[in-house]
Amino acid sequence: MKINSIQSIIDPDISSADALELMIDQGHINIAVVIPSENYNFIYASRTFISEACITYGDVRKSLNSCLYGIHPEDLEKARDSLQRALDKEITFDIRRIAEKSGAVIWLRCKAFPAGFAKHKGAVAIIIRNITADVTIEEDMRCQNERYKIYEMTTPAVLFEYSPSEDKMIFSSNGADGITQTVLTEYMDKFKTSPLVHPEDRDRFITALLSACDAPVTATLEYRSMVIGGSYKWCRTYYSSTADDSGKVTAVFGRIQDISSEFAHNRELLRKAELDPLTGLYNKVSFESHVKSAMEKVRESEKLFFVIADIDDFKHFNDKYGHRSGDMVLTVISSLMEKHFPGEISGRFGGDEFMMFTAAADLSSTCEKLLKLSGEAHVELGGEDIRINLSIGAFITADKSVSYEQLFEAADKVMYKAKNSGKNTVIVEEDYKNKKQ
Repeated sequence: MKINSIQSIIDPDISSADALELMIDQGHINIAVVIPSENYNFIYASRTFISEACITYGDVRKSLNSCLYGIHPEDLEKARDSLQRALDKEITFDIRRIAEKSGAVIWLRCKAFPAGFAKHKGAVAIIIRNITADVTIEEDMRCQNERYKIYEMTTPAVLFEYSPSEDKMIFSSNGADGITQTVLTEYMDKFKTSPLVHPEDRDRFITALLSACDAPVTATLEYRSMVIGGSYKWCRTYYSSTADDSGKVTAVFGRIQDISSEFAHNRELLRKAELDPLTGLYNKVSFESHVKSAMEKVRESEKLFFVIADIDDFKHFNDKYGHRSGDMVLTVISSLMEKHFPGEISGRFGGDEFMMFTAAADLSSTCEKLLKLSGEAHVELGGEDIRINLSIGAFITADKSVSYEQLFEAADKVMYKAKNSGKNTVIVEEDYKNKKQ
């Protein structure tokens, strides 16, 4: 036995060995030949075999005594058994080898078969391939799949997978009976008439899905859907698309989470932030915001109606009956505004001033409601039924180009006219310059 080079081991007594080495090395075949014994000694190993197995020079010397040198202890018996069986037939098996220099575990796929040498009739040839990277990927995929299964079994969310090429959507959900799947084919066509997504959110949803099918993306989307629970709920979808080597999207994966409680909580916080804490009407800032939004939606046939009401001699209530009585007066007026103008935009400007905005084609009924509100303004204090006097100014215009500030200023001037006219008065003025005939 001799070492012909650091890369190959050859038995000089085998007449065909040199030719075999040349043929194998030129073909870069990862092959070795061993003879059956307790240690299965090498009689040949190609340079590419040594390289593929990550064998060092020190390994080569030690391997002269055994091809089992460096095999992971847990795989030794499998290696011996496989080599023994390879005396009669071809055997394929995977083993782990520990690299001497780095200590890293290397996975090798081995194909062993009878070598057919005349002198060494029991010799076994071994072709190997380093599959460490493949095993690592497989293990990562296995772990990913296990994590996915656990998540799928425990999450209350709905998971989905969409295939652009097949136009197929698969929903997976975890229920009382375990994991259930719903498969929808021809999804894009069915989606156009499907009630799964709220009609007002449908365009945003389909735009997001088409974008994810066009190029890899990771994003979130909030919309109303019937996927969870069978009725429209606010949902948040986390989604991501994957592509092949050419960049073509192959799948869109996502998780649909019910956020209706979160949405309701946030909406309630927003509502509280918008409201005056005493009266429950819109505060000054939110009133202005809602009125501006409503002004953008006024129809051509409608007119703008802006009201400002001021409690006359409000300080009298505080001074005579106390501040709690003043609060009672304020809540009485706010209740009357909600009673006579339900669904309209009402707010408290601050102190003892209130505001209301509406838009309608016929505003005569609105004027009548203002008179009723003024007439019903009473409060019981100290066992007495006390009249609450109001100075109310209302401004009407058909001019859709008028600004919120102009509306407010005009109504405020009318309100001061009412106050200067002896208080406890309702005055309604219309912008006749822009009155439609």
